[in-house]
Parts: sequence; structure tokens; C-alpha cells
Amino acid sequence: MTEGEQERVSLVHGTSNLEAWVVAGQGRLLLRHLTREDNVKARELYRQATELDPDYPGAWDGLAWTHLIDARFGWSVSREASVLRAAELVQKTLTLDPGRPRTYALLGTIRLVSGDHAEAVTLGEKAVALSPNGADVAALLAYTLTYNGEEERAIAMIEKAMRLRPSYPLWYRWVLGRAYRLAGRYREAIAALKVRLPDSPDSLSFRVELVACYAESGQTAKARIEAAEVIRLEPGFSARAWTQAPPHADAAATEREFELLRRAGLPA
Repeated sequence: MTEGEQERVSLVHGTSNLEAWVVAGQGRLLLRHLTREDNVKARELYRQATELDPDYPGAWDGLAWTHLIDARFGWSVSREASVLRAAELVQKTLTLDPGRPRTYALLGTIRLVSGDHAEAVTLGEKAVALSPNGADVAALLAYTLTYNGEEERAIAMIEKAMRLRPSYPLWYRWVLGRAYRLAGRYREAIAALKVRLPDSPDSLSFRVELVACYAESGQTAKARIEAAEVIRLEPGFSARAWTQAPPHADAAATEREFELLRRAGLPA
């Protein structure tokens, strides 16, 4: 039932209400799937956890994540409103527990989606400093670094997260594949993404990243096959929206990624 250092930190900054802890844990498992349906279910579970223990920082933190994920994947009516709601919930978490490492990692990701890359990195580094052996905070910093032009550092950080947590969640593999692609290591990127794809066939993030990997490595036919899967999973997918939340720190890199996805067959 435990995940080593991750669980120890969670309990220190958690709740004494066992039912709230269990419900939030169920929400966390669903949240990691990064699918629209499971994100909705996770939100309801986290909401229940906040009712069971209104002073449980992790429950408010998880609730914030559901809104931020909505914004990232374009699943909300208003991306701006979802980011704002996530930011409001983070402030609630910080009021309850100003020293919670994962909250600073979340706040950094909110800043990233908002386009404030320097602050996003600073907050991510603060989270890692507060929890040097925390895998999730290291992985989230790696994700941020892939949008800041620091691919090699991102690779080192996500590989560190994987060592800290051998039974890591699927999204670590997505971050690894993305970092490899941006570093020009396409074969490794594709291998990283495909090895876990059967475990998460409805993962939009894995599919989009594979489209980019195949397109950049000149495998156009495979890129178009994956693009068709993306459209099947998300009929309203927009390459422009995907590459703008979050954007790269370098606007030219954002535009290159948009063109890459568009040429592979994804709707603009």
C-alpha cells in the first residue's frame, strides 16, 4: 500500500482521516491515467475527500490538478477559467500546509501552463529542494524543463525520478519520451513511448508525442497512423491549442511543434 518515500512525504503532509486518505488515493490513481473520463471521476473523489476532511491539503491539491489537467488537454469550456480555479485551490492548499513539496510542484506547473517559465522552474526547484527524494516533484520539474529548452537536464531529472520510484506511473514515460525527442534522440523516444502504450491505449499524451516523434524522424506514414488515433480519441483535437498550453519558452519552438503536428495530419 505504500510507495516508499512518496508515501512517507504524503502522510507527513496529509490527514488523520483514513477514509479521506483512501478516497483521495483512489482519485490519485485515476488522475494518473490522463483521460477525460477518469479525470472527471478523480475530481468527484477528491471533492469527497475534502468533505471528509476539509483540512486535508492533499485532497485540495488533487482537486486543483483535475482542473489543471482539464486546461492542459482542452477538456474544459474555458481553459483560462480552469487554470484560475486550479490556482485558487492551490492557495487553499498552501494555507493549510505552506511546506508541502508537491504543492509547489503543482504551482510551478500552473505557472508553466500560464507561460511564466522562469517562475515555473523556480517553483519546481523549490519542490525538489523540499523533497530531494520525491520522485513526483522531480518528474514534474523534468516536464517543465522540456518547455524551457533544457532537454538534457530534463532527461537527467526524469531518469532520477524513475530510479527513486521503480514502479512509476505511466506519465513518467511520456515525459521521458518527450525529453528524448526534443534532444533529437528519436529512437529512444519512440521506444520509451511505445513500451508502455499497451497499458494506456487511450492516452492522448502518448499518442500526440508519438505523432511528433515519427514526424520528426521522417516516418511520415506512422505519424499519420498515430494522428488518426489521436483524432479518434479526441475528435475536437487542435494542434494549436495543444502547443499553447503550455507553450515553449521559445516562441519559435512552439511554432515548430505546431507545424510538425499539423503536417502529420492533426487538425490545426
